[in-house]
Amino acid sequence: MQHGSEASRLFRSIPTHVHIGILTFAILCLELTLIRWTGGQMRAFAYFANIVLIGAFLGLGLGCGLGRKGKDLLGWTFPLLLLLSVPLALAESLNITNLHFPDRSVALWGGEGINASPAEVVRNLAIFLGVWALIVAVFFCLGTRLGRLFRDAGPRESLKAYSWDLGGSIAGVVAFAVLTVSSSPPAAWFLFSLVPLLWIGFSRTALLCFPLILALAYHSHGEAIYSPYNRIDVIHQDEGSIHYKLRVNRDFHQVIHDLRTESVEQLSGKQRSEADFFKRVYDLPFALLEGGESALIVGAGTGNDAAAALRNGYSDVTAVDIDPLILDLGSELHPEQPYQNGAKPVVRDARAYFATAEPESFDLVSFGLLDSHAMVASMSSLRIDNFVYTRQSIEQAWALVKPGGALVISFSVFSGEWIANRLRWTIFEATGQDPVTIFHGMHYGLTFFVNKGATQINPAAVGEFESLALSYPQQAVRISDDDWPFLYTRPGVFPWLYLGVLALVVLTSVVGTRIFYREENEKSAWDPAMFFLGAGFLLLETRGITAMSVLAGSTWIVNAAVFLGVLSMALLATLLVRVYSGFNSKLLFGLLIASCIGLYFFELGSLNQFDVLTRIVLGGLILGIPVFFAGLLFPILLSRSPHPAAALGSNLQGAVIGGAVEYASMLLGLGAMAGIAALFYLLAWYSYEKAR
Repeated sequence: MQHGSEASRLFRSIPTHVHIGILTFAILCLELTLIRWTGGQMRAFAYFANIVLIGAFLGLGLGCGLGRKGKDLLGWTFPLLLLLSVPLALAESLNITNLHFPDRSVALWGGEGINASPAEVVRNLAIFLGVWALIVAVFFCLGTRLGRLFRDAGPRESLKAYSWDLGGSIAGVVAFAVLTVSSSPPAAWFLFSLVPLLWIGFSRTALLCFPLILALAYHSHGEAIYSPYNRIDVIHQDEGSIHYKLRVNRDFHQVIHDLRTESVEQLSGKQRSEADFFKRVYDLPFALLEGGESALIVGAGTGNDAAAALRNGYSDVTAVDIDPLILDLGSELHPEQPYQNGAKPVVRDARAYFATAEPESFDLVSFGLLDSHAMVASMSSLRIDNFVYTRQSIEQAWALVKPGGALVISFSVFSGEWIANRLRWTIFEATGQDPVTIFHGMHYGLTFFVNKGATQINPAAVGEFESLALSYPQQAVRISDDDWPFLYTRPGVFPWLYLGVLALVVLTSVVGTRIFYREENEKSAWDPAMFFLGAGFLLLETRGITAMSVLAGSTWIVNAAVFLGVLSMALLATLLVRVYSGFNSKLLFGLLIASCIGLYFFELGSLNQFDVLTRIVLGGLILGIPVFFAGLLFPILLSRSPHPAAALGSNLQGAVIGGAVEYASMLLGLGAMAGIAALFYLLAWYSYEKAR
């Protein structure tokens, strides 16, 4: 695709290193844009956000391999992005927002898919992989320009080029953080991503595609609003006690009820009986404990639980939710106005609140029907709510309960009895008590009750609800903890779909590497040392994000801070290598591997003895040590490579493998990722020494 003469002059007039900074800013913004947008349009991408990141790394890595030979396909980025935007923007009309798959290993894909016909499964998988392939293609085109620029920079200027690469990425993270906090719509995300690309890759085709992409992005959000975490659709619906329904990332999330006595009494027939049922369910956690005055609600949402607490005589109610927009919707739309009538809304991650609240400060601590539809971060297979249901989290919540008070956890067990048993034994491990389990059936929900002291359940509150006797023995259940927080992973089921998709990713990477990194003399320009560095670094970054989620909360601010910290540390290390070239690579490899092994054995819980700020600072330092050593080694190896574009591409290909290996944490635990990173770095060291 040809660029005009004016664009060609502009291309030549921009210094190579500045050009790289502009390009990587656009790439980073576009990565984050597609991660958010695909997740809001097709729910499978919301639950598996790192598959988009893996696709971006795969495309960039292969593109660098072609770009180092002088090929530049940047002009194809806009047409391919337009082609990608059509099914995503029209997902609801095309009936592809909810693609169900027959993988029962993780209770996220939707139970409906278990009985999907073979033809439907093939169709859904083809659509999912087709969209993913277009994502790979978009970043492949961007990667050709990046590879060409690093080739033009040459070995002597490779560190300067990489410094601008990191600077552009840092600017991209900051820009997207601003877009996130401002609750901007998808069209604004694309505007930030595409204007720089239009500048450095101007063509008539790009100019034609640009407004069409923005128009499709604008069309896609309709009446939806965007919080820092989710796409939220608010549907007005007057059906008995239900006034509004909220859908999050295209899934049902919650309803807003009016359950005041006078409102319920005005209903009749089926609507009256349904409203009575809803009222009993929401009242249940607060009626189980008689005489309670202070209540903490986490996962408070739009205010149904807070309204129930106030109806049941609680005068001091704290309502915590991670999503500020959902709390705002509750203040604006809830007919009982709980957040104006005594309940105090608090925007915070539940774990962060548990860590800062005074011990024994509440008569009742209640977990609402927490159900996150977003991931911890783009590099992780964890959902935001995973760390709320770990043994350590429940221990923290239990410590906030006054003597004579109670802990109540409500949860939907649509997936089956296995998840109820996992929660039951996790609660037992955290509190030392076997919880009373009451099944009420709203959204397949049940309520666990644990009392601190001699307090007894109010039998009138239970009423006709069924008390369950869960059958799984303790030794048969893997409980959820901070190292293995995968609450939704079904026991005893092999994850065929996960492994099949990841095998396809790895196969594409291997085949693509053989094609795009082969020299004319049939030798490969692939750099194994840089490859293994990339694999290890992504695992370290993922481990840092998940660890800081435990220490500081699973908020977008924490994730953005981790990204900025890692990139800034890499930039600092690169600048140090540019100033001082005498670093001993053997020593650095040894220190890197040793620090990864130390991180593997380090127990995050040992920091709980300190206050929150000290925990965050110490945790950041401990997690940052191996990142810093890795940050020093990358520019050293890059500067010594005769083919910097091939080295960069190999590193990106390694990140693809690291992203695939991250799924092993669902079996081995999060801490094991540091051990696997150490193994990758050992292979990088061996490869580097062998090539010298």
